[in-house]
Amino acid sequence: MMKTIFRGPLVLLSIAGLIGALVTYNPTLGWPALLALLGSVVLFFIAAHGAIPPRRTGTALLLLAALLAVGSFLPQAPFDAGDGFLEAMVPLGLLLTGSGRGWRRWAWGAAMALVVVGLAGSGSLGSWVGLVVAAVVAALLRLRRRPLRWALIGTGATGLALMASLHPVQQVAIDRLHLFRNSLYLLTDYPLTGVGLGDTFALAYSRYQLLIPVSFLTTPHNLLLAVGLGMGVIGLAAVVWLLATFYRFVVRVERSGPSPALFRAAWLGTTAALAHGLIDSPPFPLGLWLAAMGFGLMGIAVATGRVSERRQTRPWRWGLVAVVVLLVTGLLLLRQPLLGMGYANAGALWQARADLAPHLERSAREAATGRAVACFERALAWDPLQPTANRRLGLMALEREDFDAAVAYLERAYQRQPGNPATWKGLGYAYLWTGWLDPAEELLSRLDDRAELVEELGVWRGWWGRQGREDLAGYAGEMVRRLGERTSE
Repeated sequence: MMKTIFRGPLVLLSIAGLIGALVTYNPTLGWPALLALLGSVVLFFIAAHGAIPPRRTGTALLLLAALLAVGSFLPQAPFDAGDGFLEAMVPLGLLLTGSGRGWRRWAWGAAMALVVVGLAGSGSLGSWVGLVVAAVVAALLRLRRRPLRWALIGTGATGLALMASLHPVQQVAIDRLHLFRNSLYLLTDYPLTGVGLGDTFALAYSRYQLLIPVSFLTTPHNLLLAVGLGMGVIGLAAVVWLLATFYRFVVRVERSGPSPALFRAAWLGTTAALAHGLIDSPPFPLGLWLAAMGFGLMGIAVATGRVSERRQTRPWRWGLVAVVVLLVTGLLLLRQPLLGMGYANAGALWQARADLAPHLERSAREAATGRAVACFERALAWDPLQPTANRRLGLMALEREDFDAAVAYLERAYQRQPGNPATWKGLGYAYLWTGWLDPAEELLSRLDDRAELVEELGVWRGWWGRQGREDLAGYAGEMVRRLGERTSE
């Protein structure tokens, strides 16, 4: 009975994955990712229903993790062990090694050693954060006296405060928060569908958020943002629903009495990976391994957890009715902005196909661009201040050197989203090329990496000079001087 409560979120996640595969600008990335996601869901149900003994499933995952750790040490390996979230296997490895007999103990101990060596050599801060979180939770479960629990929590909080006081940690945290903010703004361009499944983040982030023509970062370094950007709010809601259901099940099992060791090792491993995922996300295709590992561990926990099957009253039905009523009311009241958002989402997908799809003929790219513009214009008909439509049309105008139109669109985008760095940069350039240097300086100086912007403006100065546009080259040179003075202050 308890296993059926996971069907809803997993079905919703599968539907979101199918949508993500259908809308991605590169189907060769989307369909393998969808197959891996569906395979992970199947693995969960197989493990949760005990079709394969949970201990054997755990052993297989540990051995695969050991192989991944070995692969990270190969010459020119494109990843390290920390990218694979291998810390999730540590609780399970400790249990298997400690409970094994004869050659199995040696085999599992060797696999566990490979995983630990891989993590130690990876330099992944997120991996160790995940392990510390899992260790603290495990210690709290074993400590029966409340003063000891509070002492452990206080010690952990003190350690975190000391770590946060270190300048390198602060700089990493600031950079990561900037990335989260930018990724969240990119998600607002594709809220209903995401950019698409697979390795789609890098090009979309560089092109539409950083406004640069080359890939810069491969992941948003946050598991929830990665899910949202891959599958939209439907996928994000499914993952949140799944995690809430899983941890509610864990709490019920832990409260019902002594829990099986394999159950606890599985959910503590899941917790370690989740803690790591809040500050990192794996690059493609290691994300496919993370899905299989996460669903496998959750399946083991569900299969081994024991909870009393009391007949449940169903007050949730009234709650569901209330949610449906609220959603319908919201759709009626917010019909115009929601339709604007939907058309803007569609336009952003067509634009990504036009700009980023490989091996697309010129006529197909032009047709996709035309459809994107039509969708953005429909979005503005429903919501004149729709930020995505205004920003994307403004950036298109900027590319074709229609600077007055770019200013008009981007000012409306700024009015709705004054905190979006992509709008700062786009509007700053639009002001710059129209000769409005003071407002351009005010916007461009807000960007995170001023030194790189100065270098970019130097490239623009040379390019405009070669095009015979000495006026625009002069504007770029003056902005280089102004921003350089601000940097040296």
